[in-house]
Amino acid sequence: RYAIKFLNNVVSCGCHDLSELTPQIILRACLIEPVTGCYTYYRVFLKYLADQELIALDYSPLVPKDRRKKKLPDVYSKEEILKLEAAYDRKTDRGKRDYAMVLLASRLKLRPSDIVTLKFDEIDFKNDHIQFTQQKTDVELVLPLVPELKEALLEYIEVRPKSDSPYVFLRSH
Repeated sequence: RYAIKFLNNVVSCGCHDLSELTPQIILRACLIEPVTGCYTYYRVFLKYLADQELIALDYSPLVPKDRRKKKLPDVYSKEEILKLEAAYDRKTDRGKRDYAMVLLASRLKLRPSDIVTLKFDEIDFKNDHIQFTQQKTDVELVLPLVPELKEALLEYIEVRPKSDSPYVFLRSH
């Protein structure tokens, strides 16, 4: 039932073939008619599609968490997040670095510990995904490299100080 509802939402977002599925379509499909309890099923369904190789990547981590019955306040609204992202001076090297780090948190929901330990060999720019093991849970994740994040990372890497460090983000920069 939930898989059919999700697929109907995907179709209403203009995607008629699973090979055309993108992170943006998934997020829009999730937000069409949020029903309490449905997101868990959406994540399981997307994981199944990836396991069966019916879609290229496991998009399940992009699905929002189900809201709990007890209403908890959100830390930041969508507008606040967009304001935060827009506040960085992307003309400076530091601004490019900070902007890329904030996008990793806001778009992929990465923890700070995962952002600062992200290594170059965990980012696949050719196939547009990031694959790493979470610091806190020791769980391996493969996340799509959304276009705005890819662009921000490439902009930062261009101005990143020369270093032999395997980490994308230098602590002293």
